[in-house]
Amino acid sequence: MSIDEIFLSLDAQRSFFLTLRIIFCFSVVLHLISLFFLCKHSPPTQVVWRNYMLNVQIWIIVLDVYLELLLEPVPLFPAPAGYTTGFLCRVGVPVQVGAGIGMLMICNLAVAVILCVLHRHQTILMSNSRFRLGKLITPLILMLLPAGVIFTAITADGLIEFEQCLFLFSIMMLHPIAHNILLISLTPNFRAKI
Repeated sequence: MSIDEIFLSLDAQRSFFLTLRIIFCFSVVLHLISLFFLCKHSPPTQVVWRNYMLNVQIWIIVLDVYLELLLEPVPLFPAPAGYTTGFLCRVGVPVQVGAGIGMLMICNLAVAVILCVLHRHQTILMSNSRFRLGKLITPLILMLLPAGVIFTAITADGLIEFEQCLFLFSIMMLHPIAHNILLISLTPNFRAKI
């Protein structure tokens, strides 16, 4: 793989960041709506579930702000490389430290999601509604399918072009939006308030 295959022009970089900022703006609005619904309209009988969901929501917000404002990563797929242009980069924080903090946040979010699913597994898995299970799978598809293709591109050199991988990375950034929409649409109390 040559450097020309993973070069990202300044115009392409600006377009990439504009797309991510638009996604971030939608995410912030949906984060606020979701937090409002979780705090004000969760039934009193579901306090434990609300606390788990607040934990997940807070980690999603922290990770979203970290990636979009502080780190601003630019992946150079299919090469297993990248660079950052965010605030942390401008103040001199090494990329390894920024990426390490990001990975720690992703791990905390994963633990929060696993704890929430373990708490609610009977409600989710025992539901006989295929439609509901299909909605729960949608956020996974927004993460696993693009991540799987990017992983394939990294491991099989030259199989997938850089621009395609960058597009798939942008799709992965839609995950917070999908999470918030599903949280609001799947929770009967929240849906009733809309």
